[in-house]
Amino acid sequence: SKLEAATILITGAGGGFGQELTRQLLAKGSQLILTDHPAANLSESVKNLDKNHPNQILACFDFDLADMSGCETLYGAIQQLNITPNILINNAGMALLGNFVETPPDRWETMVQINLLTPMRLSRLFGADMIAQQRGHIVNISSLAGWIAAPGLTAYAASKYGLRGFSEGLRYELDPYNVSVTT
Repeated sequence: SKLEAATILITGAGGGFGQELTRQLLAKGSQLILTDHPAANLSESVKNLDKNHPNQILACFDFDLADMSGCETLYGAIQQLNITPNILINNAGMALLGNFVETPPDRWETMVQINLLTPMRLSRLFGADMIAQQRGHIVNISSLAGWIAAPGLTAYAASKYGLRGFSEGLRYELDPYNVSVTT
């Protein structure tokens, strides 16, 4: 995808990958919408980046994307700005380490929500806009755990295997509309 002057939404923008993606995309001339929860790391990094790249960071949001209402709230907030992202980078994620049967269900269920269901929800919302424009790109950040399930990472691997399968199917569905999907 053409990155210069592209409008890009990055979830999980306050973490390590998110901060690096932000730096690289600003250097390419992209305009960014950033979100993270909580947004403490995001706020601090944006202050520093905005000095070198004025007017390229269009908005920063702190929404909990672990459920549908958070995803819809983010989508609505971006619509209120009258902006349609050309590229969606589903980077928000979390990992758990430990024996699956000993991990409290609420912890791994939240992880599956963020790692798999959030990209699915956001791809549906923003993908519809991309189809209408007949262009766009969805990037789903996965992991080697989406290919190999290591002991102690069972639930994490399941979420990333699921993301890989979702992305593969979505790629075929969106291709006729000039919308790319990358995992």
